[in-house]
Amino acid sequence: MLVLENISGFENWLLTHPFVEGLLHHLSLQDEKLSAYEEKIKELEKELAKHQKVPSTPDLGGASKLDKEKKTGKPSNRRGKRNKKPNLKITRQEIVQAKDVPSDWILVNHSPHIIQDVILQADNVCYLLEVWRSPDGKKQMTAKLPKNLQGSHFGADLRAFILSAYHELGASQGSISNFLSNIGVDISDGSINNLLIKKQDVFHQEKEELLQVGKLLSPELRTDDTGAKHDYENYFTNCINTDFFTYFQTSKTKSRINFLEILCQNHNVYTLNQSSLDYYELTACPPRALSLFKNLYAKKNTYLFKDKLSLTKYLTAHKITGSTTVRILTEGLLIGTLVEDGFDPSTIIHSDEAGQFALFVHCLCWKHVEKPLRKLKTYNQLQESQLDEVKGQFWQLYQDLKKYKENPCPNLVEGFNKQFDQLCEHRKGFFHLNQILDKLLKKKDKMLLVLKRPEASLHNNDSERDIREYVKRRKISGSTKTDLGLKAKDTFLSLKKTCKKLGISFWDYLRDRIHKTNKIPNLATIIEQKINAQNNNLAKA
Repeated sequence: MLVLENISGFENWLLTHPFVEGLLHHLSLQDEKLSAYEEKIKELEKELAKHQKVPSTPDLGGASKLDKEKKTGKPSNRRGKRNKKPNLKITRQEIVQAKDVPSDWILVNHSPHIIQDVILQADNVCYLLEVWRSPDGKKQMTAKLPKNLQGSHFGADLRAFILSAYHELGASQGSISNFLSNIGVDISDGSINNLLIKKQDVFHQEKEELLQVGKLLSPELRTDDTGAKHDYENYFTNCINTDFFTYFQTSKTKSRINFLEILCQNHNVYTLNQSSLDYYELTACPPRALSLFKNLYAKKNTYLFKDKLSLTKYLTAHKITGSTTVRILTEGLLIGTLVEDGFDPSTIIHSDEAGQFALFVHCLCWKHVEKPLRKLKTYNQLQESQLDEVKGQFWQLYQDLKKYKENPCPNLVEGFNKQFDQLCEHRKGFFHLNQILDKLLKKKDKMLLVLKRPEASLHNNDSERDIREYVKRRKISGSTKTDLGLKAKDTFLSLKKTCKKLGISFWDYLRDRIHKTNKIPNLATIIEQKINAQNNNLAKA
């Protein structure tokens, strides 16, 4: 006869019994099937909603609570509203005289009372250009407009306003047209569209310089992507960012090749070098293709395919046509091009678990990895307590890593590794939780990269915040129709987010570039200075 001292002991004995374990395993499998059916039902509901033109219910899955501090019961120490007056620029002063002042009173001082206002009116200027003629009447010379007005019938501030209203305020072209008409500006919808997308080469070039400097100097690049519509087709917008810049690029695909092509920018060549061969070794490149490229590298040391056509001809001539093999070889050649351009292979690529970003030194976002734990369902009190225990350990480890990141100490590394292993230990009788923990353990190196590289991020929220701006614009304007429109949208959203990170007014930046005063330095130059300062601080630490 089995005697148990308490109920807890009975539960432990019951959960370890083979029959009960098998039953729990069967229930977990049934739960997985039910979850799959629920997902299928949601997909069908979304498809039905599209045909019926009604919005579908979003599956948010709950927000991560990793960065939320645990409540201590102490009252919050709120300081109230910020003081705006010290930083306010005063444009003019007016003296207001008091009425009915006795004649024997003395004026002591003036009491300031600030009123904030704006001036919204048309400023239509007729420039009278002098026309001079030579004495013999054969030659004529006409005065030229200022550089920032040449080639246009619209002033610099109006052009800056249209760009700012569209990209910063999120106004539609129709709303901009109506507003300008109301204040006395005669401009057509077509002219507004042209001012938004045409003759923007200066801005396009500055946008490309952001990534060029950032990818060569930053120890880490964060990235994410989202769906986009262009010319009624499905596209994908990739966001690459750091603390100092944001770069958007919209493409037809979201493959690893596409991500590498974005990083390569305008370098259309394919380069075979040692970095390419190292990548082939890591990705288990097929032996015959690997041998071919090794022999080519041994003869040439570094070999260039000038374009995609020449690469395709070379592979076809050597009877390498398999899609997977061609993909791996192309990825390695693009990596070679990046490295030849000065890119450091030890650069951290921080992302969610999307496979196209698993390159170089890959680092995972803790908040994305946590999602399966937040979505996991429990069916009894024991499972609920086990899940709460895992979540608590996960939260505590994350908080400890945040402190380690601020003040790294090599003596703590071993303790963090043990803490992570304890987090991933199996819980009795909770089959589905154990599956998640097994997957979590496989990601250990990418999640604990911060122990080796304190500059590594722990979450990818910055990328999601940056890319949310693109999603908002997608909801307002639907989709772009022309390649110029797509390029302009990527460029100005990149510059807008970058200005914000650098503490520069986007309005001041637009006016500076359109007026051609160039009082604001090139953004890439500012980014280079900030990254160098940050790297120096990391080196000292």
